[in-house]
Amino acid sequence: MNIENIFGIEWTRREITASGDLTFNLFEHPDFGIILITYDAFSEDYSSFQKDEHYKFQSILRQNHLLKKKTLICCKSEKLALSSSNPKNKLIVTLSELLLEFPRTILENQKLALLNLAKISPNYGNSIENFKHYDLFAKDLHEALFILSVLKEKKQIEFDISVIHDNKIFIRQPILIKEPGWVEIEKLEQPHLSKQVFIAIWFDPSMNQAYQEIENACRSNGYTPIRIDYKQHNNEISGEILFEIRKSKFLISEVTGQRHGVYFEAGYAMGLGLPVIWCCKQSDLSNVHFDTRQYNHVVWDTTQELFDRLEKRIRSTIY
Repeated sequence: MNIENIFGIEWTRREITASGDLTFNLFEHPDFGIILITYDAFSEDYSSFQKDEHYKFQSILRQNHLLKKKTLICCKSEKLALSSSNPKNKLIVTLSELLLEFPRTILENQKLALLNLAKISPNYGNSIENFKHYDLFAKDLHEALFILSVLKEKKQIEFDISVIHDNKIFIRQPILIKEPGWVEIEKLEQPHLSKQVFIAIWFDPSMNQAYQEIENACRSNGYTPIRIDYKQHNNEISGEILFEIRKSKFLISEVTGQRHGVYFEAGYAMGLGLPVIWCCKQSDLSNVHFDTRQYNHVVWDTTQELFDRLEKRIRSTIY
């Protein structure tokens, strides 16, 4: 198995890095950016996925690169330790979790494809002459052409394809996002249509396993969790945190530990009109701030209870 050809991509393997007891291969590609993958994830998990799923991984990694995310792929058994060490600005996922980010319906596929086109050419009036099937979450160029045709029928884009030959698309007229397309993009970027959920939680090692179960509950419902670890300062909340909350569909506030930052982030989300799901460990429930006790908390004792109850709460209350 050629390690430089993961997911059918010809990577440049730049270096091997280490974090504690874990060792990673670092790969780079102009279309997919930088990824890191642990030896165990490559040797144990990678072989379980079929080649016909490679395009899904390609599409997700392409989207993450366009969103300026660096991806760290690990085994399930490694994830807790990696989350604890918190490699900055990296999306830490298993291969199975990464695959969950692929669109589940043709409508979701179209929306994500349109958003990708906007990231490739973010200025009004600029055209796109070169694209790949993974820019459109497509299995091949024929499927990519179908997706483009649907977007054209909706008058969201304009283009004219000459012919597909030798696995290449020859374009007579480049892709141009039209005014209805930009209007749709603005709608899609509104929080109520987002697939992102912001996790506000105490950044303490005792909460690492709880965070993993919160993340699992989000992913099982089709949402992508995000948390931003930051060094706390008096009277200062990172602008990046507020930006990511504004982009999220809802927020999960796990108040165990009674951290001021967690309450602030929940209050900020509520001020924006975003739904907030409150969670707290049973042993700390009596310490919940009196201003928020009125809300129905997901109360848990074991992390398995946290997953079970939160997964049901998300499924039953977030639409």
